[in-house]
Parts: sequence; structure tokens; C-alpha cells
Amino acid sequence: MRYLLLAVGILGGVIPSALFAQESGSPPEASPNSDSEVAIESPSASPGPGFEDLIVVTGSLEPQELGEGLTTVTVIPRSEIEARQVYFIDDALRTVPGVSSARTGGPGKAVSFFLRGANSNQALVLWNGLPLNDPFFGAFDGSLLTTDGADRIEVVRGPLSTVYGSSAVGGVIQLISGTDNGFMIRGEAGEDGHSRVSSSLGWNLGATTLDLVGAWATDDGVVANDDYDLGFGTGRLLWEAEESLSLGLLIRGLSSEIGIPRSGVTPTPNRRQDSDAREIVIPAHGVGDGWRWRANLGSANGDFLFRDPDASFSVNDTETTRQRARAVVSWDWSQDGWLAFGGEWSEEEASNESNFGSNLDEETQRNSAAFAQAHWSSGDVTIEGGLRYDDSDTFGSQSSPSFAIAWAIQPQLRLRAGWAESFRAPSLGELFFPFSGNPDLQPESASGWEVALEGGWGQNGTRWNAAVVAFDNRVDDLIEFDFVTFRNVNIGEARSRGAEAWVGWFRGPWSGRLTSTWLDAEDRRSGEALLRRADEEWSLEIGWAGDDLSTRLTAFAVGERPDVDPVTFTTIQASSYARVDWALRWQARQNLAPYLRIDNLFDEDYEEAAGFPAPGRRFIAGLELRLGR
Repeated sequence: MRYLLLAVGILGGVIPSALFAQESGSPPEASPNSDSEVAIESPSASPGPGFEDLIVVTGSLEPQELGEGLTTVTVIPRSEIEARQVYFIDDALRTVPGVSSARTGGPGKAVSFFLRGANSNQALVLWNGLPLNDPFFGAFDGSLLTTDGADRIEVVRGPLSTVYGSSAVGGVIQLISGTDNGFMIRGEAGEDGHSRVSSSLGWNLGATTLDLVGAWATDDGVVANDDYDLGFGTGRLLWEAEESLSLGLLIRGLSSEIGIPRSGVTPTPNRRQDSDAREIVIPAHGVGDGWRWRANLGSANGDFLFRDPDASFSVNDTETTRQRARAVVSWDWSQDGWLAFGGEWSEEEASNESNFGSNLDEETQRNSAAFAQAHWSSGDVTIEGGLRYDDSDTFGSQSSPSFAIAWAIQPQLRLRAGWAESFRAPSLGELFFPFSGNPDLQPESASGWEVALEGGWGQNGTRWNAAVVAFDNRVDDLIEFDFVTFRNVNIGEARSRGAEAWVGWFRGPWSGRLTSTWLDAEDRRSGEALLRRADEEWSLEIGWAGDDLSTRLTAFAVGERPDVDPVTFTTIQASSYARVDWALRWQARQNLAPYLRIDNLFDEDYEEAAGFPAPGRRFIAGLELRLGR
């Protein structure tokens, strides 16, 4: 599989986004790239972090201008991804306030996300509108999503079940693909056997565009059996039948093999893990007089194989499938308001086998949903409310209401507040796995609120933006293993509260951004802090972009956090750490650009997850060639 993906990478191509012209005062129209939309970038967008004049697509049923929506959104555009030279999505998210990640070792190893202190299976991850969370255990492994071909990454913090249903408790992470016409090939190499090749090629055939993108990477790691080997490929066929109708086909495949060097302090020289992911999305989009519709058919398939001939559980093989159909219709009921409504159907299936036999045999759960959202503005006040109703064949029904309001104190300063309920459906493993499974499980239910003060201003070529957001989220009926009954039961309770703040700055070739997060996340039954959530996180980005030379310095710091000692299995306090990365790019010729980056510039010794040391300082150099852009 990975060698097929490598061939795709050498031929290459990037998934394009269909951009639709906007008239002043008219609502944004959507592309068929996702459930609802893709990014639309204004020609006046600046290269500074956080200053792109973009349409945000993830926070509601209708696309909204960045800074005008009623949710807390961070957009990481392609310009920032390329400036920082990051390829795994967790590296890109390290500077997003409210988002924590834990990687079990170096690049390519398993990654968990925690949004505003919520569990990793309470963060919904989307690829062009298609959910990627694993049906078997509910979470998403961040090592299985790269930034290749990405136009942007949108991160919405806070409950979003009104829009997306299950798992959107802490928030939503969505990668949206973009366009890059012409041919590009990029190759790099570095320490510890690191090498990476990526390529893209895009064609415009009148009303039809056909694009491909691919990559292959390998790395030896820092100890024995710490390597990874990854192949990735994606493509898109887009047909614009007429101005008011577009149809598309998006496909994605990824194959990854990694070594697992130890269990606790015990070396595991033959322990390996293979992961394969395949997705297909068929989107459609149409517009009429005062209304729009968007439809999306998608399928996600995953294979996970764990093997270790030296262990008693020598083989564990899991196969998962998700089918999903979704449609949204939007209507402009006045100049100052819109109404969006729609429906969704999904089916999940999982099978699991070990060397002891079958654990799950094509277990399934089905869900259907109806949802609506209304938006209205009058003068300085904007109000938005929504409701979603889910009906499942395993847990019954669930309602998810939401309400938000914003007041423009001044043209550049806004105060807003929001409240919502959300839920996470039990996964197939939690429902049906032998001994621990419980078919009577109910969804984890949550409610949360946030209050934000945000603004942006500028003069004499200098632009600023800043925000402070306070939040409080509570989760009941958490699914936990009960050692009395030896089953999964709804007995847990958790609370996460805190604040996020950031300030961004741009002037000429210089740009910068400072972010911070304060978090108090606790298990309400025991009073203990939740594992792997730091009480403080900080990040700093400083960039400079000249005519031919550009550079970016990225620093982030993570405070102390509780974790589990891999030897004694007792709770320990993991040490705080700070890391600095530096990237440099030189446009030597019109189509040729060498680049350099240094990861972990000051050789910090740290562990994101206890027992899994992160790599030290690494030097990586590469060369990019572009033709026909």
C-alpha cells in the first residue's frame, strides 16, 4: 500500500478548493469540498499569522467571516504551515490555545488530542467534512493525518454537537484541502535517518479540475525499533456543471508502519504496528435565489494491526468502517438573518481479532439526525441558536441545543457569550468488547459556556488582534471501567474550566503571535486532576518574510501535568518543558527553493507522554522545485 502511495506522491497533485465570487453584503457560497464549505481567501489577505481575511466553515451550519462567528475559532492557513515546515497535524496545532497533545515518542508515533481538557475521544476530527474518529475506541490518532495538500486547518473550541453530533464535546479539528496548480516536488533529509519526498500536480481542464498529492517519509527514531515508514496519497476530481452546481470526488489513502521500542522499561525489539486509512467523499453544492444547498456522501475505512511475537497477545487486528450521508439547506429569510437546516445518517462497523480468537464480529451501530440553526443581526447585536436531535439504534435519542449572542461594543471590539449541550456516543468497543462491553451504555453528556472579549485594530501599516476567552465545561455519565462489575459503566464526572488568550501582530515583513492557556481539569468523583492536561501552556511565533528569504521561530511551553508511571502504574507529576523550532527558506530562483529547519533547537530533554522520550535537536535540510505555477 505505501509503495502505491509513494508512486502517487511522485506523480503528485494537490486537491483544489473551488472559490466562488462574493458580492458585497451577500452571504458566502460554499464549495463541495466539505459538508458545508471551504476557505475563501480575500485578495487583501496579509501573510501575518491570524490576519487572513477568511471565511470560517467549521463553527456553524453556514460559512462566516473569521471574527464574525459566535464560536472560538483558530485558523492555521497554508502560509503558516509552509513557513513552519510542519507535516503532522499535531505539530501544526501546538500553537493553538486550548489544544493539548501527547505524542508517544517522536514524529509518526501515536498522538492524542485534548481540547479544553476534554478526553481524546471527545475531540472530533474531520477531513473535508468527513469524521475520522475511530469507531472502535472513539478517539483519533493524530499521526494518521498529515498537512500535505492542506489549504488550512480550522480548530473550534467548545461544544459543537448542535452542528456535528457525537464526539464534538471539547471541540472540532478540521483539515480542509486546497489548490496548488502546476507541478511541485520536494525532498528533504536529516538526522536519525529522516527522509521525506512529496509531490503535487494539478490540471485545469475547463469545467473540470483533476489533482493529486502524495508523500512518503521514513525515520529511524532515536533508539532501536523506534522507526516509522509512512506513505500518503490523495486526489480530487471536481466538475462545475454550471455556475450554480458543482460535483466532486475526493479520495485519500494513508499507510503507516511504526516500531514500538519498549513497554514500560522493558525493550520490545519486535513489536510493530501497522495502520491503514482510506476515505472517499462525494460532495455536491448548489445555489438558488436566496438559498443554498450542500450534500455530502462519505466513507472511511481503517485497518489496525498490532503484532509482537514475544508477547502473549502477539496479534491484534482491527477493521473499522464508517458510512455517512449529510445534507444542509440554507435560506436567507431577511437581509440580516439566515436559517439552515438538514439531516444526517451514519453507520459504523468494527471487527477485532487477536491470537485468542474473534472479539468483535462486524458489530454495528446506526444513527440518524435532524438539525437546524438560525442567525440574526440587528445593529450591534447578533444572536444565533440551534438544535440537533440524534436517534441511535444503540442508545436511543439525544438532543443538543445551543445559543450564542454577541455585542459590538466598538467597530473593532466585541463581547460575546455562548452556551451549548453536547454528547459522545459509546464506541463499538465500549458497547460490545468481550467481558468489558456493556450494550446498555448511555452517551456521555456535557454542557459548557464561554465568554469572550476580542478585537482587532491597526494603523500606519501595523495590524493587531487579541482576545481573552473564559470557559467552563462539565461532563456527566463518563464511560469508565468499573472494577466491581468488570464492565464499562456510566459513572464518571469531569469538569474543565479555564481561560485562553492571544495577541497577534503584523507590520511589513514581520509578524508575531503570543498565546496562553490556563486550565483546571479535574475528575469530579476523586477530585484529582485529569491525566496529561497541563495547567499552563504558552506559545510564541515570530516570523520575517522578505522577497527571497523567510524565517520563522516557534516556541511553546507546557507546564507540569499528571501522568501514569509506565513501571509502577501509579500517578506521577510529569515535568514541564519548553521547546523551540526554527525554519529558514531561501527562494534562490523563481522555481527553486532550498530550506532548512532545526527541531528542538536547544536540545530539550522531555517526554510528552510518560515513558516515551521525545527526540533531541535535529537538523533537516531540503529542496523544493516548482514548475508552471
